[in-house]
Amino acid sequence: VPWSPSDVFEDLLPYLNGTVCAGVAFFFDVNGLGSGNVDLQQALSYGNNRHWIDIQLNKLKALYPRSRNPVFIMIALTTEEWRGYLTRVVPAQLVLVRYVAEQISNITDRGGNIVVGLSEMNSLDLQDFYQVYSILHQYLPNAELMYYTDLGQPADSIKEVFSYLKNSGIVLKYIGYDIYPHPSYSYQGGKVAVPSNRRPNYGSKSFAEMQDINFFIGEVGFRSGDVDGWQYPYSTKYINFNNSTGYISTITYYEQVINQLHSLGIDLIGIWNFDGSYGDPFGLWNNPHVANFLKFIGNRPYITATPTSTISMSQQTTTQTSANTAFRELILIVAITAVFIGLLTLRKRRFLTLY
Repeated sequence: VPWSPSDVFEDLLPYLNGTVCAGVAFFFDVNGLGSGNVDLQQALSYGNNRHWIDIQLNKLKALYPRSRNPVFIMIALTTEEWRGYLTRVVPAQLVLVRYVAEQISNITDRGGNIVVGLSEMNSLDLQDFYQVYSILHQYLPNAELMYYTDLGQPADSIKEVFSYLKNSGIVLKYIGYDIYPHPSYSYQGGKVAVPSNRRPNYGSKSFAEMQDINFFIGEVGFRSGDVDGWQYPYSTKYINFNNSTGYISTITYYEQVINQLHSLGIDLIGIWNFDGSYGDPFGLWNNPHVANFLKFIGNRPYITATPTSTISMSQQTTTQTSANTAFRELILIVAITAVFIGLLTLRKRRFLTLY
C-alpha cells in the first residue's frame, strides 16, 4: 500500500521467481473533486494522489523486471468511502485511471505479464464498469483483466459484470470473491474455517470454468498479532493483540483457511496485505513468522536479500528447494500493496504462457 514503511517490500524480492508473485495497489483520493470535469494536473494535485501514485509506480518499476511471474495490480477508485458504495465513476477517477494505465503500460510493455482490475465495486453501474475496463484494455492490451467482489453479493452479480463486459468486447480472465465473513470465521478447537454459509459460491466457480477463465479469492485477511483476528475479520481495530502469541496465531489462521480453500479446489488465494503500516493492522511485513508462512506454501528464496538498486537478473540463482508436498501445484502470489498473497495452480499453464 502507498502508506507502507519505505522499502519493506524489498524483503520479498528474493521470492519473486519462486512461488511468489507480487501485487501493487493504486488508491485514488477524489472525494473533494466533485462530479465535474477536471484535468490531469488537478486530479494529481488533489490530496495524496500524486504522492501515492508515484510510490506505487516506483514499486512496480522495482518489482516488474525482477519477476518471471505475473504482477497483480488492483485499482481502488476511492479511499474516502468504501468503494462498494460507489454507484457511478466521476471524471477525476477516469482521468487518474487513464494516467495510471499509461504509466503502467510504459513500464510493462503495454501490460505484458500483469493482471489488472477492480474489486468490490458492488453498486457500480455496468456502464461505468465498461468505462474503466475499456481504458485498461486500451492502454494495457497485453494484460489479463480481473474482478472480484465480496461474498455478501449475489452469485449472479459477478456473472452479470463478466457478461456485460464480454458482450462489449472485453473479457475478464479472473473473477472471484474476497472472504471477510460476518460476524466471524467459524472457530472450534483452535481451528479457524470459512463458515459453510459463507464459502465461495460454486455457481460462480462453475461459471468461470465453463468460460475457461480463473476463479479466485481476491482477499483473505487477519489482523496481524490479534489472537482473536478470526472475529470481525474486516475490522481495523484489534480485539486481543498479544505480542507473544498473536503473531503465531495469525500465521496459523492463514494456513488453516488456505488449506481449507485448497481442499475445495481453489488455488488462487489473495491475502490482505504485506506492507501495510501506519494504522493498518493487516500488514504481514513485521510479523516475525512470515518466513514460516512462505515455507508453508512451499516457497524458498532464489537470492539473498539485496538492495533493489543492486539486483540484476543475472544475479538470481536457480537453487529453489522443492515445494511443500501439500502445495506442489501452487504458486504463491504476494501482493505488496494491500492486495493479495495468492496461490496459483500450475495446472493452468495458460496463466504463465502469456508472459
